[in-house]
Amino acid sequence: TLKTGLETITGHPVHILMAGRTDAGVHADGNVAAADVALPLPVERLPRVLNARLPADLEIVSAGAAAAQFHPRFDAVRRDYVYRIYRAATAPVDRRRYVCVHAEPWLGEAVEAAAAMLAGEHCFISFAKDAREAGRCICRLRPVRHQRH
Repeated sequence: TLKTGLETITGHPVHILMAGRTDAGVHADGNVAAADVALPLPVERLPRVLNARLPADLEIVSAGAAAAQFHPRFDAVRRDYVYRIYRAATAPVDRRRYVCVHAEPWLGEAVEAAAAMLAGEHCFISFAKDAREAGRCICRLRPVRHQRH
């Protein structure tokens, strides 16, 4: 959808690099994309012009020039993950795709204690697609925050 929108603006085929994909059933906010395109308008106007061509569930928040070698996935310095647990027997229809329903008693202290064990530097080589990613396997996990709403 993004590719098609950009192609209607540029009039040329566009190749887009994305920061990553989400797993099935997972929603992404703040994803980053890059495309090497010659725009017929100032890059600052791209979000408004492109959003007019996109469905309501896809919005370009900002656009700007990047270094020629920039890759949204490999140059990312941080990713944030939010897991929402809805504390009722069922979630409202507009949230069902974005929350885990858990009506059982909440063991907040146990959750926080388990999450605390995840903080720190860890090697995630077992998740790499191939050995060439081995140099990027060390990740620092920030402390998990448990918020009640």
